[in-house]
Amino acid sequence: MKTSIEKACHIAGGQTSLARMLGVSPQAVQQWVARGKPPSGRCIPIENAVEMEITRFDLRPDIFGNSFQGSATGRHAIKLRKFSAFSEFCD
Repeated sequence: MKTSIEKACHIAGGQTSLARMLGVSPQAVQQWVARGKPPSGRCIPIENAVEMEITRFDLRPDIFGNSFQGSATGRHAIKLRKFSAFSEFCD
């Protein structure tokens, strides 16, 4: 079974493509794949690079938990979070 970082690499078109998108070396991405997870600080950029098909929650549930808003997952959860953050400024 593929890890979430492997899935993100596949979506991006390979480790080298993901590395290019993130501005890191291909060797850095290869190390993440070997470890089975990226550094927590790279999760949101990866999430953006793969257009949220793989989320920070998929990549590092040990840091970010399983999802936002209870049962909401993936893109929907991110949209909920962005909306919630925006609506706080509108009150």
